[in-house]
Amino acid sequence: MSNCARYITWLCAVSILALLPALGEDALDRFAAENRRLEQNDPSIPVRDIPPEYAYANQHAVLQSISLTDLSLDDPRLKAAWISLIRILPGQFPREMPQESSIESRTYADIIRRGSTMGPALFSLLQELQDTDFEPAILLCIDSLKGVDLTPFIEHSRSLLRDRSKSPYVIAAAELLIRQGNADDAKLIERTAGIRPFFADSLRKCSMRLQTRLDKAKGTEASPSSTSSNAQMSPPILNSTPSPSASVARPAITGNEEPTSSTPWALVIVMIAAATGLVWLVLKRRAK
Repeated sequence: MSNCARYITWLCAVSILALLPALGEDALDRFAAENRRLEQNDPSIPVRDIPPEYAYANQHAVLQSISLTDLSLDDPRLKAAWISLIRILPGQFPREMPQESSIESRTYADIIRRGSTMGPALFSLLQELQDTDFEPAILLCIDSLKGVDLTPFIEHSRSLLRDRSKSPYVIAAAELLIRQGNADDAKLIERTAGIRPFFADSLRKCSMRLQTRLDKAKGTEASPSSTSSNAQMSPPILNSTPSPSASVARPAITGNEEPTSSTPWALVIVMIAAATGLVWLVLKRRAK
C-alpha cells in the first residue's frame, strides 16, 4: 500500500510540474492583456521632451569647464545641471555624492550653497517643464531638500490631481501628498482613482498610506519629541545609475480584476485521474 501511495504522489507531482509553465504563461498573458485594456480605455496625455537648451548632452562639455557658482539662477546651463542631477536621483536628495569632481557632485554642492533661493528657482523650472519627465522627478524628491518652502510644490501636486488627472504623473503627485498632505488630499487622491482606472489600484494605496500617516500623527502629536516628516527623512547615497522614479510605475492588477480561466486546473484533474487509473491497473496485474 505504501508503494501505491508513492506511485500516486510521484505521478501527481510530475503532472503538476509539467503544467506549471503553462499556468505561469497564462497568468502573465492575462496580466498583460488586462494592462493593455486598461491603458487603451484610460490613456494619459502625451508627455513633452526636455527642451534642447536644457539637454545634458548639449551642455556637458560646457559644464565641465565652468564654475557653477558664477552662474545666475536663470542661466540655461545651470538649469541643465539641475535637471541632469534631479532626473537620476533615487527619489530623494542624497547625504553625500560620489566622485566629488563630477558635474552631479558640483551641482548638488551648488544647490546646497544657494539654500532657500533654490525653492522658487526649482518651482519656476517645474512650471516651465510641466508634462516632461522632470515634473515627477522633482515632485518625488523636493521634500528631502532642506530649507525649501514646500507649499507651491504641494499645491502643484493638488492641481495636477484635480485639474490634470489625465497626466501620466498622477502617482508622483500623490506620493508627495502622502508625506506632506492632509485629510482632504486623501479624498482628492480617491477621487482621482475613480476617474483613472489604469492607476486606480496604485492611487487607492496612496490614499491609504496618507490616511495611515495622518492617523499615526494624531496619536503622537502631543509628544514633544515628534518632528516634521521633512526633518526625519534620511536621504540615501546617490546611485550613479538612473532611477526609475522619473517614470511612472504601472499599477499591479488585483486578483478580482483578472479574468478567470478554469482550463489549466481541469487538465490537472484529468492528469491525476489518469495517473490513479494507471497505478490501479499495475497493482491489479501484480495481484493476479
